[in-house]
Amino acid sequence: MRYQAVIFDLDGTLLDTLADLAASMNHVLARFGLPTHAVLLSDWQFELVVGVRPEGPIKPDPAGALEIAAALKLPPSAFLYLGDTSTDMQTATAAGMFAVGALWGFRTAQELTSNGARVLIARPPELLDLL
Repeated sequence: MRYQAVIFDLDGTLLDTLADLAASMNHVLARFGLPTHAVLLSDWQFELVVGVRPEGPIKPDPAGALEIAAALKLPPSAFLYLGDTSTDMQTATAAGMFAVGALWGFRTAQELTSNGARVLIARPPELLDLL
């Protein structure tokens, strides 16, 4: 099956947030009255971004992933879900999506596979082979 969409986890998958350098830099810039900068993938276009909301459930509840599927009018089986934690793999599995573990993230291959990763990738371009 050719997948039609990909859900990306943010922390550790799309962004290296361990050092939180951007927040630190923006804090210093603001302190000196200088403009701060957004840290986003400004060259990339996303159809939809869903994050934690006070009124909604959190991962591994699949509600957010299923909300994305519904908004894009695609069945969950049409999605790859790329993440780097056990929670991401559990979310993908609970949503009925194909769980892809990112080895450059926060967890080990063992943790990813034992929580539902169907494929592990070591570098982002490897995701293209799955599409």
